[in-house]
Amino acid sequence: MQGGRTDGLGVRPAPGATPEAEGRANPSRARDLVRRAREGNIRDAEQRTLDALTVNQREALRAAFAEAQVVADRELLRMRELVASLHSDNGPHRPEVVDEGYRVKTLESLARKFQEREALRAVSVTEFLETANDRVRFSIALPERGYGRTVEDALGWLRRNGYEVLEVASFWGNGKGRHNGLNVTLRNEDGFRMELQFPTRKSREVGKETHYLYEIVRLQTNEVSGPDRIEAFFAILALNKFAEMARHLPDGLDLIHGLTEVDTSFRRWITPKRMPWLEYLDTLEERDTTLVRELETWALDVSDVPGLEGLDTGP
Repeated sequence: MQGGRTDGLGVRPAPGATPEAEGRANPSRARDLVRRAREGNIRDAEQRTLDALTVNQREALRAAFAEAQVVADRELLRMRELVASLHSDNGPHRPEVVDEGYRVKTLESLARKFQEREALRAVSVTEFLETANDRVRFSIALPERGYGRTVEDALGWLRRNGYEVLEVASFWGNGKGRHNGLNVTLRNEDGFRMELQFPTRKSREVGKETHYLYEIVRLQTNEVSGPDRIEAFFAILALNKFAEMARHLPDGLDLIHGLTEVDTSFRRWITPKRMPWLEYLDTLEERDTTLVRELETWALDVSDVPGLEGLDTGP
């Protein structure tokens, strides 16, 4: 096993890199990893995943992508209507449709998600497309104050206007998980499944900074090792900590009916991934360091990674 590999996506420190060089008391190591992830070839990896599918699978995904573009253009107008209907007591910080340019999941990302589902559940491309909920996705940024009430108002508008609300999933937790936000799965009047996200401006800002790290965390190819993915997760936690997300949880979550809480903690993610974790511990041993000291290089401590004490942390 090689510590500090530079092949594949090249997202890990080069051999000889020291914690001090990476930054100890600030998120500089995490931000350096973001920079290297952006310069990596994650998109190339997704393209290879698409190319590896069968002709029929690729054709089905291309047709689904084209359909999503048509649906997204039509639904964008309705999402703007929804936002216009929402009341806000936050002055200039009104609800706003954001990131409109990302309203359709790319063909390459669709292929990557299908490949993951096919590997885990042996689903056909038809079954995958029937249950995919984010081929079309929108984001409405909300203020932290009055958040829960505004989400409830939005859900009421959607139901009154022909949408079926299938799931309301909260990723807010305690601010110490991978993701902070709320995702709603909808079905429109034509039966098309879509996703509506409700970030705050703070969580959206942090989400943009950690996006490429999340790409590494979820990418399951030979080009990304287990330690690559674990270090990307730690970098996400470091950036969330630096942004003080635990102090920026929105109010009124208890007002949202039918809310399902989703655990995005490191422990929840790593528990079924024993081999990557053991590989990571081997890497720490090769570096002659401990997990606690390694966390310090990310400006983290054990309290920033809830549940870590229940894992095998090596010598």
